[in-house]
Amino acid sequence: MRNLFVMIVVILCLAGIATQATAATEQPVATELLEQQSWDNAQLENSAASYGLYLKDYPNGRFASQAKARSDKLRLIKDEEAQRPVMIPAMVQIPGKNYEIGKYEVTQAEWFSVMGNNPSKFKDCGDTCPVEKVSWDDTQDFLQKLNAKTGKQYRLPTEAEWAYACYGGSQSEYCGGNDVDAVAWTNSKGNEQTHPVGQKQANGYGLYDMSGNVMEWTNDCREGNCAQRVFRGGSWLNEPRGVRVSYRIMFNTTIRNGSGGFRLARTIP
Repeated sequence: MRNLFVMIVVILCLAGIATQATAATEQPVATELLEQQSWDNAQLENSAASYGLYLKDYPNGRFASQAKARSDKLRLIKDEEAQRPVMIPAMVQIPGKNYEIGKYEVTQAEWFSVMGNNPSKFKDCGDTCPVEKVSWDDTQDFLQKLNAKTGKQYRLPTEAEWAYACYGGSQSEYCGGNDVDAVAWTNSKGNEQTHPVGQKQANGYGLYDMSGNVMEWTNDCREGNCAQRVFRGGSWLNEPRGVRVSYRIMFNTTIRNGSGGFRLARTIP
């Protein structure tokens, strides 16, 4: 009986050693497979982690194959972005000034050509409708990418630049005239959504939708508080009085809504 007990103990010990040996060899298998690949290991692990894959979860080597598949997908996305042509918004030089400003509000198609997504609430409005639901911070990301792709220095207009361009060379209640329905989409005849740019009457400089359609971010801070930035022009959501030249409203730089968009500006070298 005693010999039988000793034999059982020996068998159990050997089984434990074998289990530990198996566990010890399984993890290096995955590491070895990773080292055999031609891509950067750290980059591969980071890419895979973004899909919820972690080396510790794949001790039998499946990590490498599954992570590579996801890394390839990310590479395809990057290749698509590199090949996607950038749409440059039409710009108008302001007479007597050293800057130009967007002829139209930045459209959904123009945003997509740079960012590869469309955050707009009114996607069904179409490619030529202004992009909206973009925060001030989002516009800075857009500008950084646009400038990197074009080699130019686009930016948001200052309030002073926006207002001067809005008047179009003559004083009026709205950007382009005193007849609000002729120059602006408001909540009175806007069907509670955005509209394709350029359908209303242009102002004296040939700029469209500076009153109504979407509010437009400017680069100015709220009285020194740069956690908030200034919108100008009003939107489809406003009553006519809310799209006057003088109308301004401030929001946090992180806010996104279906009535807020932007247009570009650029200093002329």
